[in-house]
Formats: sequence, structure tokens, C-alpha cells
Amino acid sequence: MFLAGGCTAGSLFSTTVWAAPVLLDDETVVLGTQTGHIVIGNIITGAELGRCETGEGRNGVRAVYGTPLLHDGRIYAGGFDGFLYAIPPQSLLPESEAECTPFFEADSAIVGGPALTADGVMLIGTEGGTLYALDPQNASVIWTFEAEGELWGTPVLGDGLAYIGTLRGVLHAVRLGSGGGTEAWRHQAGAGIGGMTLSGNTLYAGAFDRNLYALNAETGRPEWPAPFTADNWFWAAPLIIGNRIYAPSLDHSLYILNADTGAPAADPVMTGGAIRSAPAVAGNRIIVANEERETWWIDPETGLGIVGGKLPDAMYAPLVTLGESDALFFAQDGIVYRASPSLRQPVRVFPLE
Repeated sequence: MFLAGGCTAGSLFSTTVWAAPVLLDDETVVLGTQTGHIVIGNIITGAELGRCETGEGRNGVRAVYGTPLLHDGRIYAGGFDGFLYAIPPQSLLPESEAECTPFFEADSAIVGGPALTADGVMLIGTEGGTLYALDPQNASVIWTFEAEGELWGTPVLGDGLAYIGTLRGVLHAVRLGSGGGTEAWRHQAGAGIGGMTLSGNTLYAGAFDRNLYALNAETGRPEWPAPFTADNWFWAAPLIIGNRIYAPSLDHSLYILNADTGAPAADPVMTGGAIRSAPAVAGNRIIVANEERETWWIDPETGLGIVGGKLPDAMYAPLVTLGESDALFFAQDGIVYRASPSLRQPVRVFPLE
């Protein structure tokens, strides 16, 4: 989240909006912000309903980069200060300057978001490379796993396994349940691991070596004759619809691939900017937003794209579907916008002032 172009990990660039908005209900959204706040807002009225501020991390940075998780009446979010927070929404007040109450102290900065397993264990990774398995009720540590490199992503959960990728290019499959905290397999990429998506028994993982990998989720064995290679990094998680993969790249393209072979299934959609934001599906369109503020509405069958209205600022955070046809965009200006295929021009919904 501090990288620009080919800079190395640890080079401080800027704090940016990386966390996807999370819906409490059809009207209420939870945000983790680049200023270190956990905020609740109404996207119908534009009113702020509550907030608190996380602590200061390395180089004076306060930030919540990972997407928050809602569980059992609390908002769980990791802070760059190295704390996991568990906040009851009703405890937050609007325009408050209160500090968020820490729930668990990790060994280093938390960049990714938490994940919850089927048996109720919470997983959170740290920049120091530790994957923690916690009891979400009392923050007790159930087990830990030491990864080979920094963990910046949110764990991806499968059947008895959690998948984590490091900035050193190692993708670990970690056992859950009774064998929790032990490695089932690993895969070495040529550079850091980006976004990952599990579909069926295949894990699709993008990497900063410009490759998109398809790995057997149980064994780690490659499913394609060779990974698909783009002209720049695969940063955001790919989208899987049926037998097609829609993979965004920093080379400005949304690649459309055959999920079984990795071969192109249609011409890529060439946008006008790097795509770091994971796409979403709204109605009968795939929605993509990029660093140049463009929004694209793409037919998944034909691959034909229509350019929508421009956002006021760049998009890095994943897009979120709202209802059957709308999507939410949490842009770099710290504002949430809403758009739909029928009315593609983004409309500011929170905050309104």
C-alpha cells in the first residue's frame, strides 16, 4: 500500500484508500480509512453515524488498509499500529475524536483484513509475517504460523485450508482445524503475491512478476501448462464468472481468460489507467475502475466495454455491489460514490458535506 511502480516493500510512498466499504445494511456502510479511522455512515442521507481513531504506526502513519469484517455484532479491523480492533457499532459517536479500543496486539503492523473460518476462528496476518488464529470473543491466540515474508493481504479461506501470500513471492497453504498452523503446501512466484480468488478446487493468484497462476487448492500443483503473463503486475484479485476469469492488471487491461487453460477467451478490455481495484458484478455488467478515475461497464459474454462517468479521484479499493444492480466506489478522496448500469455517472453518497 506504500508502493509506487517498481519501488521495493518498505519504501514509504503515500497513504491511500485500500479497504472496501462494508455494508451493515442497505443504508449503512462501515469504512476503514487512510487516516486511521473506523467510520459508520448512512449512504442515503450522507450523515456520519459514528467514528473512532486507531493509533499511530511506523513513520507516524495512522491507517486502516484492510477491509473490516462484521461478526457477532462487532466491527473487526486491523490497524497499521499493529492492533486488531473489535468495535460495537452502537458505541461510536459521530464526529468523535475518541480512540478506538484495542482488542489484540500483534507483533507488527496489520495491513490486510481479518477473515473468519467456518468454525469461528479469526485469522489476521502481519507485516512481520505472522498469521494469527484468534478466538474472536476474547482475543486468545489459538495458534500462529510464520510465513516467509511480509503479509499484506487478507487470508483466503478454503476447505480446511487458509491461503496467504507474501511480498517475497511465497504462497502458503496453511491447515485449519485440528492441524491448524501447519503448512500443507507452498508455491514460489517470481515476486510478491497480489490478489487471490478461490473458485471450486482452483486458487487463482496474481503476482508482481506479471504472472497469474492457477493452482490446485489441495496440492498446490499448477493447473495450467504455464501461468498467464501480462505487461505489468497483477495487483487486484481476479473475478471468476462461470468458466471465465476477468483479471485486472497494472498494464491498464482487464484480461478475459479461459479458467481451465489460462488462454485468452476474448480480447482484453484496454482501459486508460492501471487497475488496482478488484472488479465487481452489478446487474448484467462487470464494473471496473482505475487509477485514472475511469469507470467501465463490461458485458461478461462479449467482453465489450462501455466507459462510464469519471470519478473525482483514483480508485484503489475493491468495488462493492449494492443491491441487484448498483455498486459502491470508495475513492482516494475518502468519499463513497454510487453508480448503476442504467445511470453510470457516479453520485456522491457519503459524506455529503
